[in-house]
Amino acid sequence: MRSAVELSAPPPLTRFHQRLLAEELSARGGDGRTRVARALCEARVDLNPHQVEAAAFALDALSRGGCLLAEVVGLGKTIEAGIVIAQLLAEGRERVLILTPATLRAQWQAELKSKFDLDAVVIDGKAARGAANCFDQRAPVIASIPFAAARPELLRALPWDLVVIDEAHRLRNAHR
Repeated sequence: MRSAVELSAPPPLTRFHQRLLAEELSARGGDGRTRVARALCEARVDLNPHQVEAAAFALDALSRGGCLLAEVVGLGKTIEAGIVIAQLLAEGRERVLILTPATLRAQWQAELKSKFDLDAVVIDGKAARGAANCFDQRAPVIASIPFAAARPELLRALPWDLVVIDEAHRLRNAHR
């Protein structure tokens, strides 16, 4: 049996070590690794190596239909998703949708702004009034899962580059 110390996350990297890790990943090559290295240079976040590896994996998996990031609580899945979002936006791929429980919409918006300097738009009932398609934005769109589920035709009308579903384990009857 492992001790609690062995199971804890490694200490955060300094800015110097983040840059060094980014350069090392670039030098190793590989599509996801090369792409994530560029996004890391501007991030204002204390990264751990496993977050960099997960983001590189996710970027590489996009061409194969995507992936699922499922880790222990508190290891930084939001950071990993933020790295992927930042990189896609840097590449000019602007159609990003983040679906989350309603209580986490503002938290996602604040995290993207503070850690990656990304402006995201929260879509709710107020934003939907009068708009042909409230999801048609040129910034990452954050919406609650129930709000989006009630408007599937609007979601299908747009060519999404990335869809992030936070707390996906809470989804019920997703097959319907």
